[in-house]
Amino acid sequence: MKRYITSLIIIILVFASAGCGQSDNPAENLVVKTTYDYPVAMDIHSIIHESDVIVVGKYVKYHSSWNMARDPNDINKEDPNLYVEGKVFEFEVDKYLYGKGDSLILVNHKYKHEGIIDERYIEPVLGESVVLFLQKGVFNQYYGAMQPFQFKLKNNHLAVMSNLTQVKEAFKKSISLNELISAIGKQGLSD
Repeated sequence: MKRYITSLIIIILVFASAGCGQSDNPAENLVVKTTYDYPVAMDIHSIIHESDVIVVGKYVKYHSSWNMARDPNDINKEDPNLYVEGKVFEFEVDKYLYGKGDSLILVNHKYKHEGIIDERYIEPVLGESVVLFLQKGVFNQYYGAMQPFQFKLKNNHLAVMSNLTQVKEAFKKSISLNELISAIGKQGLSD
């Protein structure tokens, strides 16, 4: 019985001390921290560093969907127990700012995981000028180097394409294409 009363007193003291000095408005005491389980950049230099190629061009056609989850014993086969849908688009490269490759490449976007649309997915607008930061992947496809990896190109300025609030905030000031090319050169990546 003594143990029960002692425990009850400790619990009451913890709750009482937790409430001391705090506002009556619960929203004022709320702290929200966001973490991601995938690489996220808060500056252009980080994205440049992670990229195998940086291209200017446009999505021209939806190509296919596929199960990105692979059988652990044979990556050429789908995982029979997991479905991660990727959408593949044909991308016409106008210019390689960094790296080299074909003038028409396949770009894979993670679309759904077990039926739930990925929070990072943005449906490409066919024919819209964009800059992509990509890594070469399996099956002759390219993938986003990290988040964000897509930027609209309008009037020679880049505007971030992202559904992530912190990313949009970090990249709210657009940069010019010339500033990007200069940043690529400063990292010793000019091609």
